[in-house]
Amino acid sequence: MIQRIQSVYLFLALLALGGLFSRLPLITLNGSAANDTLYVIEQLFIGLSAFITLFSVFLYANRKRQMMTVKGAILLMVIALFAIAADYFSVMGKDVIVQELNVDPFVVIGTVALILQILGHRGIAADEKLVRQADRLR
Repeated sequence: MIQRIQSVYLFLALLALGGLFSRLPLITLNGSAANDTLYVIEQLFIGLSAFITLFSVFLYANRKRQMMTVKGAILLMVIALFAIAADYFSVMGKDVIVQELNVDPFVVIGTVALILQILGHRGIAADEKLVRQADRLR
């Protein structure tokens, strides 16, 4: 399981998602979440992406299913990043005094987690391609 590089990528993505989830809300206005609806959406999709990433680490015996679950986790993370961006732009659309708005610099970790998930998917696809080539040689 951990011998494969994609498992390491997925585990690092899981750590990044866990850290990101612990720092929510990322965008605060006057000390509270800027938009409560988007905050709940961010929580939901980041949490689901982390759970699916954890689940996919243990699917190493079935590469096709592992690729499918990682694609789902990537999709959920993209939706979460769009929700974070929408939260930021909804606040910036209002007349806000700059001192009231607080954007956590930890928001960059979401992009890092997405990149790690994509690298994990590419590693799984490379393994699947290698196995198919070996099967053809038999």
